[in-house]
Amino acid sequence: MSQKKLILAAASVARSAGEDWDRFVAEFAAYTDAVKDQCVSSSIETLQVAQGRARECASLLRLFRECRQTADQIMEKK
Repeated sequence: MSQKKLILAAASVARSAGEDWDRFVAEFAAYTDAVKDQCVSSSIETLQVAQGRARECASLLRLFRECRQTADQIMEKK
């Protein structure tokens, strides 16, 4: 699945779910913060794995927060 398809699917859910979507994104933000904290306190042996998790969570959080605007931009280009 391409990132474009994921953005469009997330935007569709965000638009139909309303407040439930906002609660999900808020909870995912809290989870992302916890994963970042785990990265900071990870041992040198697990640092790369922890950093990868933290980076992916941060990337997904950005996608979730911006999905509606990005989807609008994608649709305008069509």
